[in-house]
Amino acid sequence: FVLNNTIKTTARRARGVFIEGANTSLIANNTIVTIGQFGYGIYAYLYADNNTAEYNRINTSGDSTTAIEFDQSNDNVVRHNTIHTVNLSAFGVYFFGAHSHYAINNTINTTAQAGRGIMFERTNNSFAINNTIITSGLFGFGIYFFDTTFNNTLESNDINTTGNTASAIRLD
Repeated sequence: FVLNNTIKTTARRARGVFIEGANTSLIANNTIVTIGQFGYGIYAYLYADNNTAEYNRINTSGDSTTAIEFDQSNDNVVRHNTIHTVNLSAFGVYFFGAHSHYAINNTINTTAQAGRGIMFERTNNSFAINNTIITSGLFGFGIYFFDTTFNNTLESNDINTTGNTASAIRLD
């Protein structure tokens, strides 16, 4: 368990919390600040299944940062988090290459060009329910499905996008 911590990283490719192959972990009630290009607030990788990230406050700044990412991991829950990302290509929640994920009751604010509130890439049977998402900047997407995503559900999300070529929901 990772509970009730204040975590700050200030380096390129730094991760506030990194999980690789661990199952049934709880990451909750943390304040995480990540400053630096390619940084992550919470990063779970390669068969990190059945994990929950909840009630965290995550701020990221730096190009290509991600607040919470589950990469090639299944059956994970992201709920009740408050996320703010700043700078080019910053993501709030990113699910990549897996299935059965839940993003529920999160508040996500991305500021800058190509920000993504919630992104599903090569992800099936997943849900985004009751999230509040604000994106501002050129090519900002509230919820983005990319590259062979199937059987996913969006329900009761409040999405506000501003900026040229911005989309509340985008399917590619």
